[in-house]
Amino acid sequence: MLKVLIVDDEPLILSGIKFMIDWEKNGCKLIGQARNGREALDLIAKDLPDIVVCDIAMPVMNGIELLREAQEKRSGAVFIMLSNLEEFGLAREALRLRAVDYLVKTQLDGAALEKSIQMAKGELVARGKLNRVDQAESLLKENEGKLLNSAVKKLASRNVMALSQADLDVLRESGVSEQFSALILYFLTDCAETGGAFASDEEWKRLIPWEREVVDKIASKRFSRFLVFDDIKQFGLVLVWWGKDASLSAEQLQEFHQRLTAASKNVTGLVPCVLCANTCDIGDRQEFLATLDDLEQQFYLTGERLSLPGAAKGRELKHLPLTGMASRFRAELNSRSASGCQALFAKAVEMIEANDHEKAQAIWLCCEIQSAVEKALSRSEAEGFEEAERILTREQALIWLNRVKTETLGLIEPLSSNRSELVEKAKAYVRDNIGKRILLQEAAHKACVSPSYLSSLFSKEEGQSFIDYVNQMKIAKAAEMIKQGDYRINEISGMLGYESPYYFSKVFRKQTGKSPTEYKKALK
Repeated sequence: MLKVLIVDDEPLILSGIKFMIDWEKNGCKLIGQARNGREALDLIAKDLPDIVVCDIAMPVMNGIELLREAQEKRSGAVFIMLSNLEEFGLAREALRLRAVDYLVKTQLDGAALEKSIQMAKGELVARGKLNRVDQAESLLKENEGKLLNSAVKKLASRNVMALSQADLDVLRESGVSEQFSALILYFLTDCAETGGAFASDEEWKRLIPWEREVVDKIASKRFSRFLVFDDIKQFGLVLVWWGKDASLSAEQLQEFHQRLTAASKNVTGLVPCVLCANTCDIGDRQEFLATLDDLEQQFYLTGERLSLPGAAKGRELKHLPLTGMASRFRAELNSRSASGCQALFAKAVEMIEANDHEKAQAIWLCCEIQSAVEKALSRSEAEGFEEAERILTREQALIWLNRVKTETLGLIEPLSSNRSELVEKAKAYVRDNIGKRILLQEAAHKACVSPSYLSSLFSKEEGQSFIDYVNQMKIAKAAEMIKQGDYRINEISGMLGYESPYYFSKVFRKQTGKSPTEYKKALK
């Protein structure tokens, strides 16, 4: 027996469909019913129905949103949609999302419902066959890909000396020649907003699948062979390709960078930085490693968004006078000397800003400062400084030092006026950007502190979290716009930076006790 779920917010429709046909005769069993899309989504996850008979227009989550969510979660259920005549546009959208059929409520009868059930059965059989074929092809590709991916990862992880003869054989059998080139791709957040800082762990995990898809799509149209994989610690992707087109022209790379920049801005908001190595032979593995090191060093010093082959010219690097800096920081922190700490931070900033030096030296200094702050202060107060080891550019190192200086001095000599000023800066940022998607790390950057510090300080002084304050301000603005009556609810949702009308409605109800529609009706 196929399991069937009925979803409609009208009790009469639910009852009518339930007794309209002999479900058992049609090889089906009714397993439940739901009054809105959100309730239905929970039942789909719990009971795994084969067929869902679903109304399009419903509160909380409509049928189109439910269908899209179910597909994203790969539920496997086949949808039959119910609509009114005036909802034809939505019904067409449902068919585009692979609903098997739609039925007009005013014309619904037993024969039409049974016909749709038969169509749903056929679709289930077809999807089952497709799934089996997909699984077989996927398994074959997976076995082939594992060996190839293992060899490629050794290149990407700088472990090229570990490439065995078996790895080389796998590369050749896969149509990959021994000659290759490499692109190191770093992704920064918008420098205009965050001063070149990188995305947080949480943001990166959310954005990396989208960014990977963007890179795949753009690179596949330009390179005959390419492989993409992520380097989470460095917040980058490495693109490696081989073959006759391994040596790329400056024009090709510039076009790739321009298109990748434009697409990334629209999809993820990240800023891509492309570093291109010279064409190498696997026999020249040491040269390949040295080229990658030079590229990363050049990127650290200049922060250039595009580096062409041969652009990484050796600079004369000075050795930073770091001896004793770490111990002096620890001494000043332990004695709670604000003036002493301020002088040391100023010296560290001056050294990094004025001299070309190795990236490793700057990271060592920042990590030592991080360690000293964590030991001198409680770990919870120093939370957020652990980003030091992920610094990519000199600009980021300077941003990190200035931010940690501000927070450290604030912890050593906590003046309430200074703390209130930071909170006021964050609140002003919210007011000025009420129509955008507001992130804690962006507001923290404007105040020149870490997200964790601002979050703790904001909660302490305002009695609510930063996110709750943002939602409070946005919903107040939404209520004002609803009163004006110039925009629809979904338009207001988009104008205030919410990703979906459903989430906007959920936040609105939490703040006001009513949904946006109920609030609008109450005004009338």
